Amino acid sequence: MEVNEILVRRTVAHLARYPDLWDQNVLYSKYSGARCFAGWAVGGALWTILRKPEPIPVLYTEARHLLGFSTPQGRSIFKYLAEPDGSHPTLPQFLERVTEVTGIEFQPVLSR
Repeated sequence: MEVNEILVRRTVAHLARYPDLWDQNVLYSKYSGARCFAGWAVGGALWTILRKPEPIPVLYTEARHLLGFSTPQGRSIFKYLAEPDGSHPTLPQFLERVTEVTGIEFQPVLSR
């Protein structure tokens, strides 16, 4: 499976543009609008999440397929939390993980 670099970059750009709407612990929150990386990747099909909720594994599988991630790549990125205590990663920490897993490098301007 080939990584969908365009979608990865678009999703990362969205996280960088709206960091307060990124929460790696939440697939989708109808209250705050926050989503994790997988949730934003599937954002183009957001109506599916809002109108017909799917079990979380189905949405992660859909995100993995859209992004072109293998199962281990998806797990490594979607389940990534920066610290052993489960605290939320910073955007630079998260982008470092995405680069480690996919080989896609990002401009420092996105790591603020």
